[in-house]
Parts: sequence; C-alpha cells; structure tokens
Amino acid sequence: HRPLCDRSVVAARGEAVGALIDAHRHEGLREILRGVGDLERILARVALRSARPRDLSTLRDGLRLAPAIRDSIAGTECAFLRDLVAQLGEHADTAEHLARAIVDAPPAIAEAPAPPPPAAAPIPTLYQCMRATDGKTYASTTGAPPGYYAPLGIVGVPTSLAQQYNAANHMGRDQPNAAMVSGYYTWVQDRCRAMSPQEVCATLRKDWAENERKLGRAFKSDQPPLLSREAELRAQLRGCGGP
Repeated sequence: HRPLCDRSVVAARGEAVGALIDAHRHEGLREILRGVGDLERILARVALRSARPRDLSTLRDGLRLAPAIRDSIAGTECAFLRDLVAQLGEHADTAEHLARAIVDAPPAIAEAPAPPPPAAAPIPTLYQCMRATDGKTYASTTGAPPGYYAPLGIVGVPTSLAQQYNAANHMGRDQPNAAMVSGYYTWVQDRCRAMSPQEVCATLRKDWAENERKLGRAFKSDQPPLLSREAELRAQLRGCGGP
C-alpha cells in the first residue's frame, strides 16, 4: 500500500498500538508475527500462477497462525482491533489443504528407479545492440531493431552539408550550427551482434537482480508487472542453471 494520508486512520493505528501495550500483549503478538511471511506478495504470485512451493508453505504457516493472532488482539476496548478480529476470518480449511498438498521433507522412495535427468533447457538468443546516436549498448531479443530518424547534429554533420552552407558558395547562409542542423534528420539503425551463451546468462542474471531489487521496494499496486517479469526471467534462466 502507498503511505497513508488519512490522519484518522493513522490515529486509529496509533491507538491500537497503545491498547496492545497497555494490555501487555504486544510482546506476544510480535513473536507470533515473526512467523508470518509476506502474504501480500505471495497472494499476488498465486494470482499470477507463479507461486513456488516455498511460497505456498509460507502461506500455509501464516494461515495457521491466524487463530493465535486473533486471540492476541481480541477482548480489548479498541474499536480498530475489534474490526481486525472480525476481518481475520477463518482459514483453517485452506491451511489444511495446503498442508496436505505440500510436504516439507517428502520421503524418499527407495524402490522407485531414479528419473532420467531433465533435458537441458536451451539458452535463449540475445543480441547486444549499439545505439547509432550515442554508442550506448543494450540487450535485445532481435538482431534487427527497427530504424529511426536521428538529428544530423547527433550523428555528425556530413561534409557535403558543411560545403553546401559555407561562405564560398555565395548561397547567403551562415556556417552550420547546432540550431540550424537540429531540423535535419537522417535515417539510422542500431548495430547488433549475437551474444555468446556466457554473455546471455550474465545479462539475464543482471536483469534478475535488478528486477528483484525493484520488487523488494515496490508498492503492492506496482508489483504485478515485476512479478510477471520475474516469472519470465526465471524461465529464461533455466538453461543457465537458474538465477
């Protein structure tokens, strides 16, 4: 969520904290909440069908703690806490369903033959392209990016243009300057080369680290595209041995 701007909600939360402290319940509640993971992010991954077994086991453990959280904040005189108790709901069925579906340490089946090793996922093809305007490089999935118009003042003024506007040809115009050539454009295209497998894996891991950094700082409303990108990068990194 974004930072609160409603002073009444901020005041209600402060009153709730004060009520817990006055009732000497804050220490116990703090210990319970240590076992609750980032359920908002996990539920977003569930909605995008990208949740991993570890995410689901964390969700299971968090739902199992709901009764303990309810008992820790119930019975106070604070209206805000009473509303929270009503909103917690019952999640025992969901927690038990997850408990049956996910086993933390599945037993080994000695008599079963070892499965064949999974086929190695191919490393995706990426290209390193150089911008025609400033020489900066970027990664691309295509080796033929579309061309575009660029000002002559950025890519360099052709000699023929300088000769056209010099004082010797008596055309009545000044020498070319930044303001004059900014209105002239030329068609350019970035140059690309195929990356080696090592370069592809290094680039994807760099993108993964940057996406995880953004995801860790993003508000809930900004997380869906980052989670989609996370799933995309994970699939691309299978051929590189994972992130």
